Amino acid sequence: MNVRRNIDLGAEVRDAHAQAVAGLERSSLFALLGECLGKLPPDLELPPGNITVRFGGPRPADGEPTPDVVWSEIKEEFAEYCIRYAIVGMITTCEVYLQRLLLIARLGQEANQHGGSLTGETFYTIRNRCLKEIRSLSVDGLAKKAVETVGRDTSAVTGSEWFRSVYGLRRCLLHRGGIVGQEDVDDKRLLTAVWRRPILSVDGEDISVLPFYVEKGGTLAIRFADEIRSWHVGERLQLTAQDCQNIGLSLAIFAGQIADELQKGLATMLKSGADIG
Repeated sequence: MNVRRNIDLGAEVRDAHAQAVAGLERSSLFALLGECLGKLPPDLELPPGNITVRFGGPRPADGEPTPDVVWSEIKEEFAEYCIRYAIVGMITTCEVYLQRLLLIARLGQEANQHGGSLTGETFYTIRNRCLKEIRSLSVDGLAKKAVETVGRDTSAVTGSEWFRSVYGLRRCLLHRGGIVGQEDVDDKRLLTAVWRRPILSVDGEDISVLPFYVEKGGTLAIRFADEIRSWHVGERLQLTAQDCQNIGLSLAIFAGQIADELQKGLATMLKSGADIG
């Protein structure tokens, strides 16, 4: 017995966008948590780990690492590892998001060619075909392909530059441990990244540290500016939890811009919606 189901492709785009923003928020907050834990005092006693066999690590005579050894390593590296994971997690979130958008775009394209209706068999055929297509596309290419599928283009998406920048950082962090290599740099032998940074100010004075006390009658303002960072070959990517907050915000704006373009394309392509059953 055939069962007819209605799928609101616009609602699917909104749901995908909401999940992407939630994933970006989690990653940026993880970086903040890592920075906070890295500031804990070195004499703080750690609870014992629930392991039966330990691999690696310093071994004093009694077989257990002393707190000062453990925490000195954490203070130097723990926050950095969390930030590295956060950047990788953000790009992974965007990759999953763009893959889903490409599938939605392909479904809309196919439904448009069949009067707004697709069979369940056609749905699964499109999904499997889309999975194969994704394997041959770069992460950056996913956004372009999804938007172009519904008759739009990414020229108006200002966040594309931020997305490509963070993707470049992700390659360096994931494949070279955050040490800039020859594979990462441009013709000027620089790895350059740009993202949007919110700037708080009071009476024209930028606020860099909170809490910030404002005299009575002061004017609080917020503006946004693109922050440009660059590194040479051999340099380590030095990023902070605040950088991750700004990067997460930039990628969320990018995700919203891509969703808007896809929605516009679907609205034009499927004025009456698509039924998939």
